[in-house]
Amino acid sequence: MALLIIDLMLEARATGAVKAIKVTAATIGNIVAKTGRTTGQARSAMEARQPIGRLITPEEVADAVWFCVASEGITGQAVNVDGGTVQP
Repeated sequence: MALLIIDLMLEARATGAVKAIKVTAATIGNIVAKTGRTTGQARSAMEARQPIGRLITPEEVADAVWFCVASEGITGQAVNVDGGTVQP
């Protein structure tokens, strides 16, 4: 799914750049959900697979997206917000 989104973003970048339209994608890894449905062993297993040893927070995703939006020079990029786990 992430590759499809990146392909769509690259196509949109190619056509939108001429009109000064910024196109950027954020691919996220395992994230802490506010619902709290993932607990106990499942959450511990996901955290153990993260190079940073914990799940990503929604605020960290928002910070990365805001960085891309706020920078005039960033367009046509896919930013991995995944705690060091490269998305396939």
